[in-house]
Amino acid sequence: MLVGVIASNVLRVMDPTQSRAVGVLFVGYFFQGIGFFMTMFYICIYILRCVSGFLRVSLSSVLKERFCQDHDGTSTQQPRR
Repeated sequence: MLVGVIASNVLRVMDPTQSRAVGVLFVGYFFQGIGFFMTMFYICIYILRCVSGFLRVSLSSVLKERFCQDHDGTSTQQPRR
């Protein structure tokens, strides 16, 4: 997405009558659009993972292992098989 910002700044100092100005404008629009698309793509993936539960951590198993121990360090749980 940085190419679009750079193209905008280049077009400010560039003479609009030059034929290269149109190329800079289209290249800036093109790469700015690709960057925006990829950003939205990854944000959608992140939201879908949050909603579907892919990023959830099972805290119950972590809490059981940490807090279900006697004072001598032995576990009160049955060993897993």
